[in-house]
Amino acid sequence: MTEGLMNKFGIEYVLSDDAVTVKSKGLEYTYRVGFDSVVCDEKLRFMDTVLEQHDGITYIPAQQVAEIIGATVSWDNEIKKLSVRLNG
Repeated sequence: MTEGLMNKFGIEYVLSDDAVTVKSKGLEYTYRVGFDSVVCDEKLRFMDTVLEQHDGITYIPAQQVAEIIGATVSWDNEIKKLSVRLNG
C-alpha cells in the first residue's frame, strides 16, 4: 500500500531497517522482515507469507493491510487482479 493510501485510511506507520510498526483503529501491528509472524497488541499471530523488503521498499502482505483497514481481499487468477473491498 502506498503512503498516500495509508494516510487516506488513517494508518500510521514507523519503518526501521528490519521492521515496520503499523497503527490503526487503536491497534498496533509489528512486522519483521523475513518473518511469517506479526505481533498485534502483544499477541503473536502467524501469516501465510513473510514480510519482504526489496531495494529499500518494505512490502506488507495485502491480506494484512486489508485486516488493518477492515476490508476483504480477493484474487482473480485469470486476469491477475487483486481486489480490496471495504467492509461496512
